[in-house]
Amino acid sequence: MPYFPFFMNIEGESCLVVGGGNTALRKIEKLLPFKPEIHVVAKNICEEIRNMDSVEISEREFRDDDISDARFVIAATNNRDLNARIAMLCKNAKIPCNSVDDPENIPKNWGFFFPALVQHGDVVVGISTGGKSPVLAAKLRGEIENFIDPKIAEICERMGELRSYVKDRFPNEAARKKAFKSALECCFENDTVPGLEELIDYLKEQI
Repeated sequence: MPYFPFFMNIEGESCLVVGGGNTALRKIEKLLPFKPEIHVVAKNICEEIRNMDSVEISEREFRDDDISDARFVIAATNNRDLNARIAMLCKNAKIPCNSVDDPENIPKNWGFFFPALVQHGDVVVGISTGGKSPVLAAKLRGEIENFIDPKIAEICERMGELRSYVKDRFPNEAARKKAFKSALECCFENDTVPGLEELIDYLKEQI
């Protein structure tokens, strides 16, 4: 069964990561570009996590009340029973939880998957196979990375800057759609992304 990909802003949101090994490290590295407030709880924490200035660390055993202030939780220990307990605590508290070694129970335990991610700036592509084939997800990510490059991120930024002008200048949805499509084609046709004023001048000539 496929899972619907919700996209949400997690900047400044509290994320609890239980576990301090390589699995926890990989999850944290995926989260850092999105700027949540990460709190790691584990008895043993690897040096890579220790050296992350933006991560709060508690070197101790997990306590049930650790989840109380979390917006979402990642259970990334090497203890399946503990991960399952954390997932159930989160389910009861209605806190989204990613339990790293129990994908079959994720939908039952108020849980979520980590998709294979491709990100450049505000352009983010998430790939999921419903937990069935991480290898396939990784292959698809590699294919998409060949297309989603830094220029795409710059185009996205420029299109965002253009929004207020288009909304003020064009009175109806059809005209706005045409203007955005024309501006987008201009961005892709040029070796470098045009500046905002250059795009506005282009639209004045075209539409």
